[in-house]
Amino acid sequence: MKSKSLLAAVVILCALPLSAQADLHEYRLGDNDGFGTGSPLGPGGDLYINTSWEEYALLADGDGTDELIPGARDPRDFVFSCDSYSSTTTASLFVQYMDWPESRAGFLWIDDHKTAFQFPYVPYDGTSPWKVLGATIDLMPYAGYLLDGRVVFNLLGENTDAYIVDYMRLSIDGCVVPIPSAVLLGFLGLGYSSWRLRRTRV
Repeated sequence: MKSKSLLAAVVILCALPLSAQADLHEYRLGDNDGFGTGSPLGPGGDLYINTSWEEYALLADGDGTDELIPGARDPRDFVFSCDSYSSTTTASLFVQYMDWPESRAGFLWIDDHKTAFQFPYVPYDGTSPWKVLGATIDLMPYAGYLLDGRVVFNLLGENTDAYIVDYMRLSIDGCVVPIPSAVLLGFLGLGYSSWRLRRTRV
């Protein structure tokens, strides 16, 4: 009986590292540097650009943010590498951007899938300053795309409107898939407890 009790205790202890805990995780692409100006901004703020767009492009972060993106003519992948999840309870994407869409619909795409989220229109204004815009998008209808540890977002419109993204923040509240070392520890624990039980019976 003692051996069986010990076996049960070991099995429970070994199973604990395998239990995924739901927790909020945040991943950011780009940074809140005011679209490369070095001064953090927020939605509703004014963005002043006194250089040519060619010069402004040199401020880019190199990950698709802080640079002029010519919309549908040059689709840009915003790639997030994150934890792998077994399930999610909440998920959202915040995008800080400007000057888009001006005349036709603009949509968020996830892993080449067009979502139902449509960015609100902004009036065309070809002069500085531009208003900083922000959108928080509920991703729970598309949670299946967030589980494998790699997510690709696109902002695509039905025309050639250009836009600039300051940064994106992906927030996921869910259960992270246990790391392989935890799984290995679990199997080692089970193997050891089984060996002890067999030795006791001999």
